[in-house]
Amino acid sequence: MSAIDLGSLALAWIAAYGAPMLAGLLFIGGVGLPLPGTLLVIASGAFVRQNLLDSSLTPLLGYLGSIGGDVL
Repeated sequence: MSAIDLGSLALAWIAAYGAPMLAGLLFIGGVGLPLPGTLLVIASGAFVRQNLLDSSLTPLLGYLGSIGGDVL
């Protein structure tokens, strides 16, 4: 599976499952799996702008997922 496939798969998961999936993917990326974290954050901002994700929950869960992965 190439990086492009992984990125598009991750974006599809975020669109389908929302902010908790973003937090989980950023957590996994913080632990060390090579995920396109910047792409996920930018895309989640676009999803918030399109009202697909909650504008208050998404940044909070993204922050917690990223910091949690870095701490672990």
